[in-house]
Amino acid sequence: MTLDEHIAERQRLNTPPSKTIAEKFEEYHRDNPHVFRLFKQYSEQALDRGYTKFSAKAVFERLRWHYQMETVGDDFKLNNNYTAYYARLLMQSDIRFQNFFELRERGGRVSHD
Repeated sequence: MTLDEHIAERQRLNTPPSKTIAEKFEEYHRDNPHVFRLFKQYSEQALDRGYTKFSAKAVFERLRWHYQMETVGDDFKLNNNYTAYYARLLMQSDIRFQNFFELRERGGRVSHD
């Protein structure tokens, strides 16, 4: 092993593991509680219109529209990886939304959580 390879290996071993998507979501959710409030508000609008099932992705894109078109200020980033986490959080925290969103699990199976 060359010195450069040895140094690279030592750096790799000393690098803390990267956060999982779930850990990143928890941190983002903690720092941005307003996102969940709006996710719930827009989901309630769909529920109030009589929908018994709705697209979490559509709600998330409505959030994007709101932040990009209806607000002024710093750019606001929404990570697509968090869509299912917000949907699950809402379905778990409010009985009205139980099975409201259809979610995919790893491996392509469908889950109603």
